[in-house]
Amino acid sequence: MEKLNVLFTSVGNLAFPTVRECLKKTFPDCKIVGTDVRVNAHGLYFCDKKYMVDYRNSPNYLRQIFYIIEKEAINILFPLSTEDQSFFSKNIDVFERRGIKVICSDFDVVDVVNNKFKLYNKLKELKLPYPSFYKIERFSEVNNIIEKIGYPFVIKSFTGTGGKGLYIIDKDPNSLRKDDMKFFERYDDFISNIERYVKLENTMICEYLSGDEYSIDTLSKDGKFYYGVVRKRYASEGGMALEAEVIKDDNLLELAQRVVKYLRLSYINNIQIKRDKKGIPKIMEINPRIPGTLILSIKAGADFIVDAIKLAYNDKVEIPKKIRYGLKIIRYWTGVFVSKEDEASIIDLRKQT
Repeated sequence: MEKLNVLFTSVGNLAFPTVRECLKKTFPDCKIVGTDVRVNAHGLYFCDKKYMVDYRNSPNYLRQIFYIIEKEAINILFPLSTEDQSFFSKNIDVFERRGIKVICSDFDVVDVVNNKFKLYNKLKELKLPYPSFYKIERFSEVNNIIEKIGYPFVIKSFTGTGGKGLYIIDKDPNSLRKDDMKFFERYDDFISNIERYVKLENTMICEYLSGDEYSIDTLSKDGKFYYGVVRKRYASEGGMALEAEVIKDDNLLELAQRVVKYLRLSYINNIQIKRDKKGIPKIMEINPRIPGTLILSIKAGADFIVDAIKLAYNDKVEIPKKIRYGLKIIRYWTGVFVSKEDEASIIDLRKQT
């Protein structure tokens, strides 16, 4: 394998320190280059070279990325954020023609899984388990939909990450799981101000899943499943697990394998599943990117980052020989300490275009 010069976008992503640690451990000579739009993006200060760039919707953005690719002799590109996945998968051919390997699924896949309404319709078509859902097209429909769904019910935006646009509505908060309380809104508040919670054509009402919650990290290429790790989530914040445990559940793993195969997912993906009141597991969402708690699966024995690079180069990937079931993560906060000299070392491409 050639010397790795790896470009990561949106390195303020919470998963980035994990990714960097894994790469440097296996490829100590690799060059890690990072971009972000914010000087305070923590990931910049873990990079060998760091760049400030414009937002993705800027006409300068793609030109800035290609400048970095040429300047740093980049051969691998890791889009880290959900929005990055959409942008780079749409332009994947442009990069691959230049010999750049982009670690993401194809655009038609990303376009579906990043939109929960499209995803649920696709799951329905594929006969995979999903929560009951109804698109809200008129405010006058809301009460009829609630009668069909029952209480509690979930208000969910088609797009958004980290729980943005998600509300769990009920008259009695004691009906919810403890970890779901952060999304609780009272029915009276909701019904008296529906416009606050519902954006027509971009919101749906869904069944509330009251059972245990799981995250399944998977490695695949064009729908070929290599391996996965099941994590049971006990507490979370902003989409990231604060407390979680690696468990052995062959049924959930088999479900994840079917999802990967039918949707033709590639590289690292995260499938979020929750059980309904009858204990039936249903797919809540699919994140076509590196999840924030991938570190737990890696520490349990699955080398996702290195294996994703091997897949990009069509190298052989070994199935993990042993997964440390019962391994837990208990999150605590730390930080990176930044001097004025550190900030001055950022190359600001916004001033050059």
